[in-house]
Amino acid sequence: MGCRKLTYREELPTLKVVSNNLTTNEKSSVGRNRYRYVGKEKDEESGMYYYGARYYAPWLCRFVSVDPLKADYPYLTPYNYAGNKPITHMDIDGLQSTGDTPVKTEGGSSQGGGNSGTKNSTTDELVTKIDNIINEIKTNKELTEKEIENLTIGGLKDVAEYLQPGVGDMTESEKQEVFKTSTNGTIGILLHEFATGTGEGEREFTDEHPITGDILSKDFGQDAIADFYDKNEGNEVGDLESTRYQYKFSPNGSASEGFNALQSVWEHAKAGKEIVANDDFLRLFLGGTGFKFNPVGDSVEITMTDSKTRSSLFLHASSVWDKAKNVSREKGGNKPLTTTNQSYKTTQKVDAERLKPWYQKAFDYITK
Repeated sequence: MGCRKLTYREELPTLKVVSNNLTTNEKSSVGRNRYRYVGKEKDEESGMYYYGARYYAPWLCRFVSVDPLKADYPYLTPYNYAGNKPITHMDIDGLQSTGDTPVKTEGGSSQGGGNSGTKNSTTDELVTKIDNIINEIKTNKELTEKEIENLTIGGLKDVAEYLQPGVGDMTESEKQEVFKTSTNGTIGILLHEFATGTGEGEREFTDEHPITGDILSKDFGQDAIADFYDKNEGNEVGDLESTRYQYKFSPNGSASEGFNALQSVWEHAKAGKEIVANDDFLRLFLGGTGFKFNPVGDSVEITMTDSKTRSSLFLHASSVWDKAKNVSREKGGNKPLTTTNQSYKTTQKVDAERLKPWYQKAFDYITK
């Protein structure tokens, strides 16, 4: 007996049967439904879903452009889907998701934050504060070392408060909740702890913390992963070598020994304005990050390490300025700008396809 073959034409909101052919000799034609995940239209050329305000990349589980409402939710990465809660929340149109409510501040404006009712700096206010630092340096090139240090600490605290409102009054348990929900909030907490010498000197993050995945999703994170596969090209799963990769970032692009203190603050302030405009706080926050890939069976353990230090903050000016030399928490106690260390750990399945030599990949592509 022949198989029932149906031909469909897409006709929202349902699919209408336009033919019902029982003949086995005739080919059926089934139109692909363009409206897939949560009813959003899939762009066949790019593979992304159109939400109205922006496009969503399902292979990244992220939007590919910044949320137009990012100023209302500074405690969330602007590329997140459904407030990083896809099980209980749904993104409606690429803007606010169901269940996410911006915090009301004094004066009635909406600002996101970890603590309900806490007033937070707007983006314009933060840029103004950064401009004030730049202008202070322009007009007063005879600042004392203590004034330079205080100017720097104040700038870090302003950014921290912007990213995580009320950060200075948070308990450890409240910080742990933010670590599980917000990359920008996490950055705000870690910046505040470094600037003030408070909190833990050593912190470890895992898959349950969004900052871990966000680091790997950045271009430098993808470069580190590509480096692992390049160095293991042609090797078999289970017989892979451990690799290391170092990401370096400097506000002026090429920090070197000998910067004076004012120049270092100047460079960070200028970079800060650009970071605020692009909402790319993670890149400046990390500065330099080490990646270690350790293969275990058919998986690879990835460890990323980063430190907040005086030397990095002052663009390695320690050769001309003693205050730019690193001071550990053990030696310096809970003093501002003492070194803090962060590690981020995750495990991924090894992609056997990426281990194939280039000629094998080319052959597979031609013959598929």
